[in-house]
Order: sequence, then structure tokens, then C-alpha cells
Amino acid sequence: MKFFVRHFVLRRSVALLLAGILCGCASWQPVTSERSYVTAAEPNHVRVVLHDGVVEELYAATAVRDKLTGLRREGDEKSRVSIPMRQVSEIQVWQSDEVGTVVLLGAVGLAGVVFVMAMSWRGIGGASSLPRLDQVGVRP
Repeated sequence: MKFFVRHFVLRRSVALLLAGILCGCASWQPVTSERSYVTAAEPNHVRVVLHDGVVEELYAATAVRDKLTGLRREGDEKSRVSIPMRQVSEIQVWQSDEVGTVVLLGAVGLAGVVFVMAMSWRGIGGASSLPRLDQVGVRP
């Protein structure tokens, strides 16, 4: 039973750590200069917030003259969309936050170490909690 508890805790800890690594700390971040960013970076996926509050997600976005063009997905179908830049309030891109990811992984790692130490200290999973052979009637 104690082996099962230790194995269960270890698997859950590894799963939590991997989830933190895979997800990272990423979110939609606004870009400062919309037109120059889209022209220079040619992002694969952007979120466009219009002045009337409508949010569009565009793929393969490019800035052509005074319009932002890209592909919009509607289910399995894609359609080309062209939005005048004067209607665009903000352009956002999905960016990871490296500092936030390192802090998250450090916190998860520290919590794991503290948890393992607490488990060992309480005798739940540590080797010190197992009986010696002479205590169970087995002679060497």
C-alpha cells in the first residue's frame, strides 16, 4: 500500500510538472505598433479587436495598404477576410512569458520537494517505515 501511495504521488507530481511545461505561461498580448508588427513579423495567428468590440481571429495575417487581411476559420472552412486598419482597435498575438514559466516550474518543483520530504518524514513512503527482516520473523 505504501508503495502504491508513493508511486501514485510521483506520477501525479510528474503529470503536474509536465502540464506546467507544456502550457507554460502564455496568453494573448497586445502589440504596440499593429501595422509594423504584422508587416515585419508576419504572425501565423493574431487576434484582432475592432472598435465596436468584435473580436476576430485571423491566420496568415498580412498588412496590405490600409487593410489587414488573413484567413478566418469557420468550422472546417476557411475564408479570406479583409479588415480596414481604421476599424482595428488592437492586435494581439499569443506569446509565452519565459519569466512566468520559470517561476511556475520553480514553484511546482519546490512544492514537490516539500511534499516528498513531508511524506518521508511522516513515514508514508520512506524506506525507514518498512520493518526489518528480523522484526517479521525472517532470519538471515
